[in-house]
Amino acid sequence: EVVYAQAESVTGNGVALSPSKGFLQDLRTGTSRPLFWAPVSATTLDVLPGGRVVFDGMSGRQALREYHLKSKEPPRWLTRNTSNDRQPVFSPDGDWVVFSSNRSGNLDLWEVSSRSGIVKSLTDDAAEDWDPGFTPDGKHILWSSNRTGAFEIWMANTDGSGSRQVSHDGVDAENPTMTRDGAWILYMSTNTKQPGLWKVHPDGSGATLLVGGTTMILPEVSPDGQFVVCPDQEAPLRVNLRVVRVEDGKEAFHTALTGSRKTVATLGRSRWTADNRHLIFTGQDEKGIDGVFIQDFEPGRDTRTTRKPLAGFDTDWVTESLGLSPDGSKLVISESERMFSLMVAEGIMGLPPKAKSAK
Repeated sequence: EVVYAQAESVTGNGVALSPSKGFLQDLRTGTSRPLFWAPVSATTLDVLPGGRVVFDGMSGRQALREYHLKSKEPPRWLTRNTSNDRQPVFSPDGDWVVFSSNRSGNLDLWEVSSRSGIVKSLTDDAAEDWDPGFTPDGKHILWSSNRTGAFEIWMANTDGSGSRQVSHDGVDAENPTMTRDGAWILYMSTNTKQPGLWKVHPDGSGATLLVGGTTMILPEVSPDGQFVVCPDQEAPLRVNLRVVRVEDGKEAFHTALTGSRKTVATLGRSRWTADNRHLIFTGQDEKGIDGVFIQDFEPGRDTRTTRKPLAGFDTDWVTESLGLSPDGSKLVISESERMFSLMVAEGIMGLPPKAKSAK
C-alpha cells in the first residue's frame, strides 16, 4: 500500500497552485481511497505512527506586473490578490492583457485593461482553461482546455463567445500560437503515440507533426510567421532554446540556457520582438535569480554573447511567464510568491502503521 498526495486541479504542478488530497492505494488491486484534504499543494509526504501523515504544504500567489522598457516609469501591478494570475499575452492593439487565473475557483481566462486596470472574465467553465493566445488579426483568442476530457486547442471570439474545439489530439494539446497569415496554429502534444510540435489549420484540418519525439514545449511563432521558438528541456535547469522553421520543422537557431537554483518557472519561455530580430525569455542570472533576458536572433548563429538582462530578477518574486506589447514598450511579467509550511494530518482511520510514502 502506498500513500500519496494529488492536486485537485490537473494543473496543480507547483505553478498553478490548488488544494490537494491524500490517498491510500493498494498496489495489488489498484483500488484507492481518500485519506485527507488540505487547502495547500502537498508535494512531499511521509507516514507517521498513530494514523498521521506529515507533508510540506505549498501556498502562495501570483500576480501580473508591468514594466516600461522605453521610459523610466517604475513598474506597476496590473493584478495583485490571493489568486494565481499567469501566462499574460497582449492583444494585437496593445490595450488588453489576457491571462489565466484560478480566481474563479478553477482555471479560466481573464483580461485586464493596460490603460484602466479593469478586469473582465472571458471564460467560465467547470473545466480548466489556460494557455491563452491571440490570432494576429485580433478577432479571436486561442487557448487549451480539457472540456472534452483531454486538453485540446480551442478558439473563440475575443469576448469568449462562440467557442469551438480545433485540435483532436485525444490526450494533451497545449500552448497554441498562430502564424501571421492565420493559416496555421502551432501547439505541443505530449500524447505518447505522437508527441512533439504540431501545426493544424484553424478549422481543425491538416494536422501535421512538425518536429516529432521531442521535449520541445511552449511554442511561440515569430511575427513574420516563418519561425517558432521552443525551450527544449534536457533537465529542469538545463534548456536548449530552439528555433525551427514553420514550413518544414528544420532547425534555424539554438542557444543554451542553464540555471543553478530550483524554481517553479520554466527556463526559456519566450516572446519575440516585433522586428523579428530579438528573443526575450525567462532564465536565471549567475546567482540563480529568475528574470527576463533579451538576445539577438540570427538564423544559423548562436548569439549567446548578446544576451542581456531585461526585467524581473526580484529576490522576493519568481519570474514565471511573460507578455510583450506589440510596440515593445511594455513587458508584463507574472511573478510568483511561494510559501512553504510543514503540516500534519491526524486521526486518519485505517492507515497502516508500516505504509510506504510516495513523493
